[in-house]
Amino acid sequence: DVDPQVTDVAAADARGRGRGADGTPGGVRFAPAERVALEQAAKLEEANRALQSELEERKKEFAEQQRHMDLQQKLFQKQKTREMQELEKQKEIELYQMVEEKKRLERELAKLAAQGVTPQAGRARPPTAPAPATPSSGGFRGKLLRQDTKCRYESGTYGWMAASVIAFNEADNTYDLDVRQHAAVDKIAPIVDASPADAWPAGSMASYLSASVNQWLPAVVVSYNESDGT
Repeated sequence: DVDPQVTDVAAADARGRGRGADGTPGGVRFAPAERVALEQAAKLEEANRALQSELEERKKEFAEQQRHMDLQQKLFQKQKTREMQELEKQKEIELYQMVEEKKRLERELAKLAAQGVTPQAGRARPPTAPAPATPSSGGFRGKLLRQDTKCRYESGTYGWMAASVIAFNEADNTYDLDVRQHAAVDKIAPIVDASPADAWPAGSMASYLSASVNQWLPAVVVSYNESDGT
């Protein structure tokens, strides 16, 4: 004989485990609200799995991007190092050329010194009107620039300026110009492309920069060549 009470307990337990009263599989009956909650939980679990999967993919993409950036950084550093090496090499070449040029100039200076020539320092200047040589100095004789002679004056502020001679100052061997009083003779030069009427007359004292000796030499104007302005 089977105790009915035990049978009812077993049946209830079997239903709680998803089986029928006879132990065979059977569905558990849920209330509508419980069924909705279970379906929402299932959807949330599915969404969570999808998010986890997407997160893993994002991690892989980030790792790939990081690897690519690291590779680009290494290539950039390598290129930068190569450029720095090329720049240093170029500087070494330029330094070598400067040293060689200095040696060449020193040899030229030594050669000129051996010939008794002392080159003048500074930039080349146009022909200028030197102070007149006195008989006691053993210099050459020539004419001073006459009044109203057109010339140029090199101003320390404005550069070369058109000017005209007013007078010569024997006390300090300077010229008074319409743009400057007591202008030093090495600041005075002929005008460019002068007409025969404006050219310095024959016999005027001047100085000439010799290319062969690289030195200013005293000179006297002989004539003016209108064809080429010399």
